[in-house]
Amino acid sequence: MFTPVDDGPSAQGIIEEGGRFSMTTVGDTGAVIGKHEISIVIPGALDGPMLPENMIKSPKKKVLDLPEHFSDPKRSGLQVEVHAGDNNLKLELSDKEGKVITES
Repeated sequence: MFTPVDDGPSAQGIIEEGGRFSMTTVGDTGAVIGKHEISIVIPGALDGPMLPENMIKSPKKKVLDLPEHFSDPKRSGLQVEVHAGDNNLKLELSDKEGKVITES
């Protein structure tokens, strides 16, 4: 989920086969322009709120287990600046930290 640092609606996405993702905001493609904090919630990976079942693209696949701090946009350490047009991003995660790489 991309949560705007300033006011605005959050964008949600689905992690697809191979790790690719795309974001939607209130039914529109993409995220609002500006700085966002990022959180990642994998269905079945954490205790607590889960994403709706229809957001799981491959329910028969093994669920990825991520450290809990990635589920909180304030604790994930992940931020991105969304610009107009296509934004190609790569999220690299480890047990302790993550980083966002802007790809051209």
